Amino acid sequence: MLELQAKLADPTIYADKDKFLTVEQDYKKASEENARLEKQYEEVFSLLMELEEKN
Repeated sequence: MLELQAKLADPTIYADKDKFLTVEQDYKKASEENARLEKQYEEVFSLLMELEEKN
């Protein structure tokens, strides 16, 4: 994700439309996957907290 952010921060990427669109699409996919994983983490963490409260 950081690599994609760095690529998007590089002004030279905007000179190549195809390259920019590819990186932008990759960044969007990575962001969506990150959001999905964060939600999954939060759900698992909540379950863990519930189990710890029971013990």
